[in-house]
Formats: sequence, structure tokens, C-alpha cells
Amino acid sequence: MIGRSPRRELLRRAGWNIGDQALSSLGNAALSILIARVADAEGYGNFAVAFSIYAFLIGVSQAVANKPYLIRSAAQPDDVARAEARGSTGTALLFGLLCTVTVVPIALFLAEGTREAVIVMAVLLPGLFVQEAWRSVFVARQRPQAAALSDGVWSLLQFVSLAVAIAFGTTEPVPLIAVWALSGWCAALLSVRQGRAHPSPAAGLGYLRRHSDISRFLIAEWVTVVGAGQVALLLVSVIGSVADVGALRGAQTLLGPLNVLSITATAFLVPELVRRPWLTRRGLKLCAFAVSTGIAMANVAWGAGLLLLPTAAGVELLGATWPAARETLLPMTLWSAGLSLAIGPIAVLRARGDTRSSFVVNMLLGPLVLVGAVAGFAFGGAPGTAWGMATAAAVVTPLWWIRLGTGPLAGRPSHPRLVQLP
Repeated sequence: MIGRSPRRELLRRAGWNIGDQALSSLGNAALSILIARVADAEGYGNFAVAFSIYAFLIGVSQAVANKPYLIRSAAQPDDVARAEARGSTGTALLFGLLCTVTVVPIALFLAEGTREAVIVMAVLLPGLFVQEAWRSVFVARQRPQAAALSDGVWSLLQFVSLAVAIAFGTTEPVPLIAVWALSGWCAALLSVRQGRAHPSPAAGLGYLRRHSDISRFLIAEWVTVVGAGQVALLLVSVIGSVADVGALRGAQTLLGPLNVLSITATAFLVPELVRRPWLTRRGLKLCAFAVSTGIAMANVAWGAGLLLLPTAAGVELLGATWPAARETLLPMTLWSAGLSLAIGPIAVLRARGDTRSSFVVNMLLGPLVLVGAVAGFAFGGAPGTAWGMATAAAVVTPLWWIRLGTGPLAGRPSHPRLVQLP
């Protein structure tokens, strides 16, 4: 906009990014809280298993479709970026369909209740992945307000539909999951219209080939870290109970608002740093330090506030799940804060095209999370699982800063092979 200073423009984009992520996280948190309030502990546990699968798979979708776009298309000409958007969203659609045909048969072997929740979630994954891919496209192309509109429509439809369903006496998680996901499909259709391009599975295949050199490391990073945490929750449901999973998921839900800052920081910083290849190592390190410490301190403060909540307030938020969730809050807060300390280095390394470093560090963190979570459960139930995960984060986080101080940070990644446009 004419007359707007670069600093004000940056702050404007940052504000829209925070607002967009707040809407997205609010929708997920609202779903969890509503189901916790209307369902019993077992019903919430069934939902927690289904949502854990969704959280794991959408992270893989982001690794193959979203993050390569943020890293390599943020500074590309409009015609190239537009063509790449078709490939990115087409990749998300293909991956969603693959997940549906894979997860549904596996879900048939799960226990009653959990089986139905997982099947409904799996069937509706493609639209959710496409909506998430468009969010990244809008952020990379400096249109965060379009992403915020998409998530705003999702939240509005979701809240109205969930309120109607609950008013008619719906307490089972399956129809509530369906309402939430179908609202996401409507938001995906709106995003397609805003982006003025349809997801192209054919373009998605080419997109996958062009960016496989970084996406393979991004996939491995997700699977070994966040994926390990999600797998740990699924293992807890096997060796413990779905109520134990519900306790851990309940604590994650309460800490969710701070995830807004964490996710927004990474998604916003990467394209902004890609567009600034002239920044020195010192400038990049200062940026990483400011972002990481700020978010970590916010996590600790938020967690402390939750621990001070009176029992009545906790029950209002999570219903019957609150007593068990509260026992895991302290270690889950430390886990979240520990991961926050790595946000700055991760964003800088990705912006400079160094996804290999993330992979190397997370090859250690992922197994530690899985082993720590399972071993912790054996010694202390659900709280022990949370302490095991927090310990893993504390051990590995310093390695990010070591890598940031020694790795190559000059320049920005070049596009491997520009798409050929007619």
C-alpha cells in the first residue's frame, strides 16, 4: 500500500498471521473442550485417539505440500508462485486421499467407539489437508488476511453447527468430529475461490519431484519428533487406556493457545527470512533468540496460570477429564516450553534451505520422545509420559543452537527447477 512503511507492513502481516493461527487453534481447542464437556472420559479418549491420528497426518501433509512452498516460493515471481500453488494444494489433496484409503481399513481393527471416530476423521482428511495447504500459500504470498478469512469461516460454521448438534442432545464424538471436519471442507472451498486456482493432482506429482530434496528431510523431522509424540499417545492407549490419552490430550488442549504463537512464528518467519538473504549471522541469531525466548517464557507463564486454576474452573473447561489432565500440566508445560526454545533456530535454518540439520537433530529427539514417553508411563502413568517427553526436549534443545552457530547461513535457497509455464 502506498505510504505504508516497511515496518508497518511487516507488523500488519504479523498481526494477520497471529489472528489466522488464533482462529485455527481456537477451532481445534473448541472441539476438544466441547467433546470433553459433553462426553464421558472414555468418549473423550476415543476422540483423542482420532485427533492424534489427524494431528500426525496433517504434519506429514505440511512437510510434503506446505513447507516446501514456504521455503521456495516466498520470493518467486507471481506466475511461478501461482503455478506452484496448484502443485502444493494438489499434493495435499493426493496425500489426503492416500491417507483415507490407508487409515479406514486399519481402523476396522480398532475397538468399538474408537473405530467409528477414526473412520469419520479419515474419510474427511483430504479437504482438511487442502485447506491447510492454502493457508501456507496465502502466508507465503503475503496474503495472510485470506488465510484468516478461511479459518474465520471454518470457526463460524463449526461453532454454529456444534451448538445446534449439542442442543439436540448429541454427546457422541463421531457426529461432532464430522461437523467440525465438514466445516473445514467449506473453508477449503472458499480458499480455492480466493486463490483462483484449483488443486491439481497432476501438478502435485511434479511438485513432489521438484522438492523431494528438502521434503524428505521435513517428513523425517516430523515423523521423528511430533510423530513420535503422537505415536506415544497411541501406545499409551494400548498399554494403558483411552482415559490416559484423554488426560494428555486435555493438557495439550489447555496449552493450545500458546501453540498459536509457536506455529505462527515458524510459518511467518520462514518466508520473511527467505525474502531477506542479506541478513548477517549475528542478525539471524538475534532474531532466533528473541523469538524463542519470548515464546518459551509465554508458555511457562500460561502453564503456571493453568496450574493455579481452581478445580471448579478446570471442570468447566474439561469436564470429567480435568483431574487427570491437571496432573500432567506441569511436565506438558515444560515440554512445550522446551520445544519453543528451538523455534528460532529451526526457522532460520529452514529459511536458508538447511533442512538436513533439522533432520540430524531430530533423529535424536524423536526416539528420545518415544522412549521417554513409554518408559515414563510404565513408572508414573500419564504424568510419567509427560515427564519423559519433557526430559527429551531438555536434552536435545541445546543442539539446535549449536547447529545455528556452526552451520552455513549465507544466502537463500534457490528454486531447484522452475515450473515451465505456458
